[in-house]
Amino acid sequence: MTIQQQIEDRLQDAFRPQELKVENESEHHRGHAGWDGSGESHFRIVLCSERFNGLTRVQRHRLVYQALSPEPMNHIHALQMELTGTR
Repeated sequence: MTIQQQIEDRLQDAFRPQELKVENESEHHRGHAGWDGSGESHFRIVLCSERFNGLTRVQRHRLVYQALSPEPMNHIHALQMELTGTR
């Protein structure tokens, strides 16, 4: 299973999101710091979940890190996140 699929599965299970997009942006970082040659080191997440309602940005990020730890976080160099509560 790819790192991207692991991220998607874990976030789906943890947040039951209304919206979830996981984009692999690793190729944009070829040759830069953190590039490990795997093609799965840099990701962007867009996630909308009711679980984020009333939480600060830091609290939302911590929940995502918890959901992805220890695997696949051990293989990710960079993680950009756009996390929102339900509208």
